[in-house]
Amino acid sequence: MKIANLIIDVRPLQRTAGDSPLGRALMDAAQALIQTRSARLLASVNAPLPAELAREGVAVLRALPIRREAVTVISAGQEAVALAADMRPQMKPFVRLLTIEWRKGADGVEGYAVCGDGVPDAPVGRTAPTETDVSDLDQLQLNLLADVCEAFLVVDAAVASNKDIMRDLVASARGGDMRIVVLNGDSAVEAPEVSSLRLGAGGIRRLVEKAQAVLLPHDEPAALTSWEVEAWGGVWLKISAGDVVKSLSDLCLLAAEASSSAHVHNAPATPDVLAALPRQSIPDAPDRPRIALVTPMFPDKGGPPHSSLDLAMALTELCDLDIWTNSDMLPLHRKKVSNVYRLSDAFPADRYDEIIYVMGNHKMYAPIYAMMRRYGGVVIQHDAHMLDFLNATLGRGGLEDLLLRELGYRPPAHDIGALIKDLAAFGRPLLSPIVETAHGVIVHSPTARSVIDNLYDSHVEYFPVGMPYPFDVEKLAPDQRLQAKLSFGVDPRVPCIVSFGEVHLQKGAKQCLFVLNELRSWGVEFQFLFVGPIQSALRCELENYIENLSLTDYVKIVGAVSEEHYIRYLVAGDLVLQIRQIPFGQVSGALLDAVSAGMHGVASENLARSIEAPEMIRRVTDGASPTIYAEEIAQIIASKAYEKRPGPGWNDFTVKHDFVVYARNLLAMIFGRGREGR
Repeated sequence: MKIANLIIDVRPLQRTAGDSPLGRALMDAAQALIQTRSARLLASVNAPLPAELAREGVAVLRALPIRREAVTVISAGQEAVALAADMRPQMKPFVRLLTIEWRKGADGVEGYAVCGDGVPDAPVGRTAPTETDVSDLDQLQLNLLADVCEAFLVVDAAVASNKDIMRDLVASARGGDMRIVVLNGDSAVEAPEVSSLRLGAGGIRRLVEKAQAVLLPHDEPAALTSWEVEAWGGVWLKISAGDVVKSLSDLCLLAAEASSSAHVHNAPATPDVLAALPRQSIPDAPDRPRIALVTPMFPDKGGPPHSSLDLAMALTELCDLDIWTNSDMLPLHRKKVSNVYRLSDAFPADRYDEIIYVMGNHKMYAPIYAMMRRYGGVVIQHDAHMLDFLNATLGRGGLEDLLLRELGYRPPAHDIGALIKDLAAFGRPLLSPIVETAHGVIVHSPTARSVIDNLYDSHVEYFPVGMPYPFDVEKLAPDQRLQAKLSFGVDPRVPCIVSFGEVHLQKGAKQCLFVLNELRSWGVEFQFLFVGPIQSALRCELENYIENLSLTDYVKIVGAVSEEHYIRYLVAGDLVLQIRQIPFGQVSGALLDAVSAGMHGVASENLARSIEAPEMIRRVTDGASPTIYAEEIAQIIASKAYEKRPGPGWNDFTVKHDFVVYARNLLAMIFGRGREGR
């Protein structure tokens, strides 16, 4: 039968490289299934995909999808145990988890089978690897063994873990010429007569070919199976505690007799182990999903609280929405949602069809992070890095442990500012505690999606961020703009360039002044405003630069303003200049606001790419000379293109960056397109 969403978890193979019977059974099943069915592979980004499975056209996932649709997952070993343990109540009805396990059939035949609740066991074919290549390390171990003995008995690690058996074997080996070789594990008893080898399939085959016999357990083996021993020309004997061991030579004779009388027929790999699976039934999508949104909310300051309010208002049209927050929402907003709770209230996770958390780079998100770790769900990740949050949450020691895990070495974490400056050099945004804990991650730039997808085991999706301040064309008409300019004392005869958002050295404050100095030296007429909060020490520093560069008559540091005035400055400005060198796709809320207001301007390449800015924003390569920025601005001013508001590409941009579209994308990600609520 057809299985629409088949996922094969190959992470056990990445961990062990198929060097165990269970791994080889999983490999056999995976190879058979990707040849006969449409399947995706669940694999970690931290290890290479097995070459046998790296086929063109086979999709690779880094985490299970969260969409509410029927999914069949085949896994094995500790990964299967973890998948079952971590399965959220919201996903259990949709995920059919099948595991490859050691089974003994009604006919007494033992081997691996695909198993699951309510489905019949499907035996996996018993085949032995034909691999003959022996790695250099394996060959070295085999050579060392040959130097110390000519005759040896191979003991599977599952047998060697039993002290009673190993004591008997060691006692029988004393004074003799035959050695005991424990394969792919440790012996419960250490003795001069015992050697331990860890070999791949090719090395195991070579070892078995030369062994006098192989001792196997009565249940699942750890290193090799009876049919593999036979296929490689060896003899085997199953042994357990209490069996009488007279001598190793007697065991070898018994093994030869047992192998002769209990010959294992090597069945070929089953072409389709899922042929007998019953059809999977799943619940219908709810007409109005019940969603928990865990977030700071407006009127708290900052981008995420404001965006969360806009998202919440859009979601109320599509679902039953409960807000979990420590913010004091305004009454007119509270009455539009179903319920509002404090983060400290008892949280009924099972009540919701999905839980959505909003995370930002500030210590106030610590209780939200704690809830996400406990209950799971989808995270809206606002910031491209979280070092300030992680430093406050993990402490210096925990942050240094994170650096060690992600980078492979431990740089000092006493100076967070220095770490932030080094992020690009690190090549990683250090997001694993958030994105690998969440069951789904939403980011607001295509760059951030690519970074997380390439570096972390996470299900990540990109949604264009909604505009906090959508403008009608009428609000951008010449008379409205003139009115806004006059209200702030902006000369309407001179082009007004504005840099919005927090004024900070890492956000290009000095670079802006160097750009303006170029324009002044070229005789370009302009006036410039810094509109956004600024620390007093930096204000004094910038004012000295302004005076030294003879820009006093051109530049004004406005500082922090009210939301009403901020919106009016967006109308009053003619051009926007945003210079910022932040890696990994950090979204610029200030540039988003300027584009929302239809402004022409110039921005750093990655900053413009983060919001997919339209053509009215000219892009300059990150790290470029201030002269390049100045040339672009001078061209816009000379052409008077800034006088036409909104600029080209604005209509398409506003459609993509609408919060109603965002809300529908969010619910479609969870419930599927056309099923995202009514």
